Amino acid sequence: LGAIQQSVRGHLTERLLRGKLYTPEEVAQCAESLGMPPDNYCVCVMRLGIDGNRDIGNTARANSMLQEFLRERLDMDSWIYNDETHITYFILQLREEAERDLIALQLCLWEAVAQLAQEGICAQIGLGTAARGLKNIGQSTIYAQSALRLTSKEAPVHMYTNSKGRSKTLAYDSGMSQRLNDMLMTGDSRYVNDYFDILLDRIARHPPSTETEICQIYYGIYSTVENVARSLCENCGEIAMPEFSQDQGVREMILCFCKTCLDLCGLMAAQRIQANDRTVNGIVEFIRQHFTNCNMCAQFIADHFSVSEKYVFFSVKNLTGKSLSDYIQYLRFQRTEALLSGDIDINKIPGMVGFNSVNTFYKAFKRTYGISPGKWRMANAG
Repeated sequence: LGAIQQSVRGHLTERLLRGKLYTPEEVAQCAESLGMPPDNYCVCVMRLGIDGNRDIGNTARANSMLQEFLRERLDMDSWIYNDETHITYFILQLREEAERDLIALQLCLWEAVAQLAQEGICAQIGLGTAARGLKNIGQSTIYAQSALRLTSKEAPVHMYTNSKGRSKTLAYDSGMSQRLNDMLMTGDSRYVNDYFDILLDRIARHPPSTETEICQIYYGIYSTVENVARSLCENCGEIAMPEFSQDQGVREMILCFCKTCLDLCGLMAAQRIQANDRTVNGIVEFIRQHFTNCNMCAQFIADHFSVSEKYVFFSVKNLTGKSLSDYIQYLRFQRTEALLSGDIDINKIPGMVGFNSVNTFYKAFKRTYGISPGKWRMANAG
């Protein structure tokens, strides 16, 4: 039971980090399961180094040390998720003055990395932006991933933005990141070019003045695109991700992502079509398996598949050429014919094929065949 609970908590934490909680009910379930109040949060990502300390034991030790360090120095609660053996996500609970918390947190993380180094553990940490409420933690994750890419052995801790004023001047901010994520998830390629035109216009009005700002724009877009690609593919090999080059201009770099996003929208659209086909086939197969249930109707099917009744009507008509009621009745009378060919009591047949009354069955049968079930049996006997 404990292992199951731990697995559920891990799954919820992963969805939380990836911004996959879509409804207030899902957010509430996650908050209750993980014990997370509707507060301010920040995500940081810790990556262990490459010099022989990427084993599970060192990861567990590093996680425990960092969690204890944050609790002692900043009285900060944290929730941990390991994406890989050497990659750990920390969801950190901030106080009300979130921006001041981030600065204190950054300084504390520098100390923590130095302490880990004394234990022979080389770590680098990317610090995301403040997130108000659980539903915005996914955006903080994207920025933490971007910040992690900017770390090095000489500068093992990086925060995506250093102040509120600085974040407002960035051409690619959390709002643009969310717009890109939403656009890619819809799979509608019509808006891709418009989006990048807007982004290039913002860059023209607020040109990056340092290499760090250019890196922030690049890795911000990269992380958003990569997160969507991960949700679509078992690996990101199907999507060509542009490589960062210091010799490349900002405009050229941005336009490279435009093609990647068009490819991603195409893949999303194709997967949506496949998913729709699976659902349509699933609806018809569900009716075939359960037509003897007297509760079989559009609402019953729609509730089972979490779709609208209109979608059920369309799916059945599109695949069978019959209306929903005609298709259900067709299946019921196919079974009725088989039962009438035997010697079973006719009055028992309605309940066996899904009719809730004998009278309704007789009326529907005569309307379809022009004769009563008894006469049909006599006409088809032998």
